[in-house]
Parts: sequence; structure tokens; C-alpha cells
Amino acid sequence: MTSQTTHSKYDSKPNHESVRDPFLHLEDIVFYRSIVADIPFILTIAVIFYFAADLTEAIPHSVQRLDIKEATGIEMILQLPLFYFPPGIMLAFLIHRRLDDKYVIGKGFVRAIHGLLSLEKKDIQIQFIDIRGVEIDRGIYGRISNTGTLLIGTAMLGKEEMQLRKIYNPSYYRDTILARREMVLEHLQQHND
Repeated sequence: MTSQTTHSKYDSKPNHESVRDPFLHLEDIVFYRSIVADIPFILTIAVIFYFAADLTEAIPHSVQRLDIKEATGIEMILQLPLFYFPPGIMLAFLIHRRLDDKYVIGKGFVRAIHGLLSLEKKDIQIQFIDIRGVEIDRGIYGRISNTGTLLIGTAMLGKEEMQLRKIYNPSYYRDTILARREMVLEHLQQHND
């Protein structure tokens, strides 16, 4: 007969994993481009959709009718309003741009993945010990909506190496990165002493 002992986090014995990894309690922060940053573009699409509807009503011959019976065998006519194509393409572009980037702040790194829905994919990861500066870039709308781009620089190139584009509340993410960087540097300092 074998006996099993389990320890909960409330036991008096130390958890050996937490002794080895002082950052065990930290979770990865995963975030994407903010929809708030794209509100002007969304409003532009809405206005163009309004004018497309108005033009489609004024020019009914702009609606193309396609008989798909020959291709599918189903007796059906598709109606394609041509004036809806430009705002439809803009909407598809907005959705693509919104979901194309993914950002992760991990226990010891920052990672930016660009091109999740594109033909080309760029995956950049920078360790906290290599980070030399974190800046926020935002314009007038970014200041109003609390959105902006984080520019993360390392000593390797002397300029920003990573951009976390159009994120909501960039100050929070900058402060999180800098706080975790400090924790890593303190931990390394303790182990070197």
C-alpha cells in the first residue's frame, strides 16, 4: 500500500517550486489592438455605408442580379449592391487589422506577434533584462481616448525594436513591463551577490 501526501498552499511547508521560481504567481497578460483606437475609422465606415444605402436606393440599377442556377443547380438569384463593396472592404480591413496583432507580457519577456491573419508573420520576443526603455507614442485622439503605441527599445539597436500598436491604456502596460523588469533585475542581483 502506498501513501500519498499532498500539500495545499496553506500548509506550513514551503512549496519548492515557488522557491525556485519567485515569479510563479505572475500570469501572462495577453492583449490585442484596441477597438477604441479605431473609432474614427469605424465612424467613417458607417458614414460610407449610409451613403452607399442612399445611392443604392437612388440608382436601383446598381444592384447586380446573379442567377446561380447554372453553377449550383439551385434556382436562386443573388442580388449584389455594388455601392456596398467599398465600405464592405473597409470593414474587412478593420476586422483584419484588429485581429492581426497579439501582444503578451510574460514572466520574463514581452512578445509581439504581427501577422496572425496575414501571409507574413513576425514574432518578436524581448527579455526584460534586455529592455532599456519603454515609451508611449500617441496623438491628440490617443490622448482623448487613452490609446497609443508602446515603443520598446533595447541596447542592441539603440532605437525601438518592438511596437505594441494602438493599445488601450498604454500607461498600464508600460508600468507593468517596467515593474516586472525591476523584479527580474532584483532577482538577478540577489543571485549574483
